Order: sequence, then C-alpha cells, then structure tokens
Amino acid sequence: MLVDSICVATEAASNEIRRIYSDDNHLDRAVYPRIGDVELYIHGGGFSGVWSIGVLQVLHALEETSALKIHTLHGYSIGAIFAVFYACNLTTRQIIDAYTKIQQTREGNTRLYCVCRSVLMETLPENAHELCEGRVRIGMTQKFPLWYREESTFPTRLALIDAVVHSAAVPCITTTLSDSFYNYVDGMFGHTVWGWSPPRLGRTGIELLPPALGYSYIFSPTDPYIYGLIMNGLTDVVYFLQKKPTKFIRTLSYMPWHVGIITRFVDRMHWSMLQRVT
Repeated sequence: MLVDSICVATEAASNEIRRIYSDDNHLDRAVYPRIGDVELYIHGGGFSGVWSIGVLQVLHALEETSALKIHTLHGYSIGAIFAVFYACNLTTRQIIDAYTKIQQTREGNTRLYCVCRSVLMETLPENAHELCEGRVRIGMTQKFPLWYREESTFPTRLALIDAVVHSAAVPCITTTLSDSFYNYVDGMFGHTVWGWSPPRLGRTGIELLPPALGYSYIFSPTDPYIYGLIMNGLTDVVYFLQKKPTKFIRTLSYMPWHVGIITRFVDRMHWSMLQRVT
C-alpha cells in the first residue's frame, strides 16, 4: 500500500511539472523558471539516500519538457546507484522494488556486496553500460593513496555493476570481489576530503544531499521512515524549482578542491547535529 501511494504521489508531481513547463504561456512560468544545462551531484548517506527517488523522478519529468538538460550525473555510494537508475530510466516502482530486494535479502545475512550485485544484475537493462557511458561518473575512494576517483567508462554491463558496488562498499561491512576495482571502497571517504569535480563552464551544478546521514538505518529501516523521506524529496524539489529556500538541494558554482575540504567538513557537522536533534 505504501509503495502504491508513493508511486501515485510521484507520478502526480511529475505530471504537474510537465503541465507547467510544457506551456510557455503558463501563468506559473515566473514561479517556475527554466534551469538549462546542468550537472547533477548525488550524495550517499545510507538508506536516507532514498530521499533522492522523488527528486530524481521530478527532474526526469522536467527533462522531458526541455526546461532542463542533465549532461552528467555524479554519484557515490547509494548516490551512484540512483545515478545509474536515473540514466537507465527506471520507474519509481522499479527503484523501490530493487531497494526492497536488497533490504530483505540483506536481513538474511547475505554479503551486502553479493546482494547489491545480484539485484543490479536483475534490475538493470542489458544496455545499461551504454546508457551510462560518459554520462554517469561513479565516485570511489582509492585506498592507497587516499584519493577520490570518478569512473565514467564502462565497456560492459558487468563493469558498470562492479563500479557501482565498489562505490558503495563500506570497509568491514561489505566484501569486495571484483578484480577491476579491488583497491577501491565507498566513495564517501574520498569525497569528504576532496569534494566534487566542478561542473563545466556554462553548466549549473545541482547538488542533492540526503536530509540526514542515516547510517543508523543502513540495514533495516522501517517502511514509514523510507516512504516519508521520498515524500519529503517531492516537496523539496518543488520548492527548489520555485527558487524557495531548501535544506537539502542547492546549486553549485566552481569549487576548488581545498574549499571542498572545508565545505564537506561543515556539511558533516551540520548533518550530525541535525540527526541528534531529530
């Protein structure tokens, strides 16, 4: 029932955005300005990253109206998973079903790496690597030396899946098996230090941050918590399109790496404090 409700709400919000942006003479044009060429940056954050589902579905509807063009999707950890889902045009129900399979199988004490790999093999289309090639940049942390790397070349579907699961591989929790990325783990570690690569000139960067780190819910969050996050994402993206203040979506300008260190540290402090309050 909750899955049906969230799918209906997401579709309703997407249809409303299509209606507004498809009519150049619509009265709400001043309220909902066009955005143009962007690069999308999707953070990790454990299961709180499901907040991005509603946001991404509305942005996908916006792309259909030509009011927005997402040239590149950057993502690490669960953000990398959602970046790939977006590039492969998966529906809200497909995404939630994939998440549910990961959660339910993980509760059976199966290795998280194997679970994610199996679900992605089952969920992603056969041409997923072609859809993501050059458009999706998956963030990973190189262990020695500590470095943040973004992979955007995927010669095969299996190479894409291996990159995604290594981007979400938390040391001591998941076991990594791929020979291609054996020296890489969760992109959160390298990203916290080095930050994102800046968007190209002429493009706006849009950054999606989950409302809390959420790692306390990483394996078995309750359904109302998850679906509440998705609904919050729908509200946040509409506010963002109206240029109203939002806590968890912001635009990026050029950011040198040393400024990235300071900004990421402040972000982590803010989310930690927010989690304690809530």
